Amino acid sequence: MPSEREPPRRLGGRVSTRPGPTDPVGPPPAEPRPGEPRPGQPRPEESQPDESRPTPGAPTPHRPAAEPPTPEPSPPTPGPEPLTLGAGPPTARRFLVARNPDPESSLPYLVWLPIEGGLALKVGDRWPRTSRVYCHRLEAWPEGAEILEDVPITVLTRRGPAIDLVLERRRENRSQFVFTLRPSGREAIFWQTRKVVATARPGARIPGRRAAGLPSFEILVDTREHYPYRFARQQVTTRRGALPAGDYGVCDAEGRWLAVVERKSLADLATALSDGALVYSLMKLAELPRAAIVVEDRYSALLRQPYAAPGFLADLLARVTVRYPSIPIVFAETRPLAEEWTYRYLGAALAETLPAGPDPDLPPSRRRASPRRRRTAEPPDPVDGRASPVTAPADRQP
Repeated sequence: MPSEREPPRRLGGRVSTRPGPTDPVGPPPAEPRPGEPRPGQPRPEESQPDESRPTPGAPTPHRPAAEPPTPEPSPPTPGPEPLTLGAGPPTARRFLVARNPDPESSLPYLVWLPIEGGLALKVGDRWPRTSRVYCHRLEAWPEGAEILEDVPITVLTRRGPAIDLVLERRRENRSQFVFTLRPSGREAIFWQTRKVVATARPGARIPGRRAAGLPSFEILVDTREHYPYRFARQQVTTRRGALPAGDYGVCDAEGRWLAVVERKSLADLATALSDGALVYSLMKLAELPRAAIVVEDRYSALLRQPYAAPGFLADLLARVTVRYPSIPIVFAETRPLAEEWTYRYLGAALAETLPAGPDPDLPPSRRRASPRRRRTAEPPDPVDGRASPVTAPADRQP
């Protein structure tokens, strides 16, 4: 086997220092310094295994993930001003409705208006939905009153004898408190809305004539009716009871139902037409001798419903009217006119079952007139065969 390095060749008695074919080209490597490894030997730091570097082919050890740094707590956001309901009236700019703790008061609720140093009122209802709500001043806010409603206020401004109130909510958000004086000089406060004012003035005078000439009768009001008619202008009495259908009805002396009326607002009618509930109501009403539905709005308002296609509700109403022709659906324009129509309808149904009497539609002079005396024919005269004239009795002859 040849040597990896050839011996030096002699040229003329001298040793040649040229590199052979296997000699490395370049200067010879320098001697390492003390403490340094020779060429080809690993450094001391490389001879030790580095645990931070993975060994090729070896499984990577599982290391737990580093926990995220805990964020510093942010300062708390200041909230609304708390209500001070203990020692005195509330101080925040909010509209409050509370229950009146006085059991002897006829006004069951309290309202708080943060205006002019604070105005506390006793009221008859939580919101004027169907009519004006009577209010009375409260000297001091009761301690520990039960809060029923707490709504932020958008606008609260006095404008002459009235206070305009706008609340920060979608429904039932605009109202007005009106301060006036009675003929006796006492202050009267009324809580009203625009809808209530328009309903209270329907543009037509309610007649004071009695229904079907009846001096008075009783109307039964269903117990499920939340805001019933009071019939304050009519000569009737009301009593709560369970009706088989409808909201108002009359009975005969034996307790049999004669007629009923179901009251509906325009929103109730539109909802009942859309979901089909009106058909089931008409089925129950058709089981009674007489029944009707009165709507507290105009027919034109049904055509302007924003949540229905034009003509959709009118088409449904026409279908159910044709299907149940014995049940009229009357649009009375306003709530007072609907109340008046209900009174007239029930009175007419009750008058149909009473014994026949003088026709109330005739003028009083003709109703009191005595019937004429009938002329009776006498038997024919035996002489000429002609009937003799009728003569008055002997005691009435002149």
